[in-house]
Amino acid sequence: RKYFIEHYLSTFSADEGHEVPFKVFPRQYEFLKSICENDNTIAIKHRQAGITTVSAAWATAQCVFAKRDAPETILCIGNKLDISEQLLEKLSYFIAQVPRWMWGSEFWSPDPNSEKNTKSIFKTRNKDKIELFNGCKVYARSSGPNAARGISAVSILIFDEAAFIENGPAVYSQAVAATA
Repeated sequence: RKYFIEHYLSTFSADEGHEVPFKVFPRQYEFLKSICENDNTIAIKHRQAGITTVSAAWATAQCVFAKRDAPETILCIGNKLDISEQLLEKLSYFIAQVPRWMWGSEFWSPDPNSEKNTKSIFKTRNKDKIELFNGCKVYARSSGPNAARGISAVSILIFDEAAFIENGPAVYSQAVAATA
């Protein structure tokens, strides 16, 4: 997934003040290896480590390479709704950067005038839900006892700013139940 992230995605650099190619830093790479090799990963990290950004980039790759008969359902839970919405927005931004040819011949043609090149890969794209043509769905929810209500078959669960989630173990237990 590192190859995909570094070759096809860009991100905003506060140091440079503009978009730059996404460069995975060593600690981000260790995190990426962990989430690729393990079913469950918890990152205890300092602020501004780029874990949320690399998580969104990894989740983008998961959506791109998902099989139509096994789409990803991603649930992003933040301590506040705006935190999870920011994560969803970042994921949406990365998905929009993916080269059209990666989505298949239904969405790309070498003819620059082809309608395929403008056909949307998004079935739904708003501040709390993304749904792609391949069946992948991403939800943004605030923490709480009903964070996962109405969402089943969650394949990827992302808790952002988990240290600030009130009643974290109860929220986590309820959300993990949606992954069963």
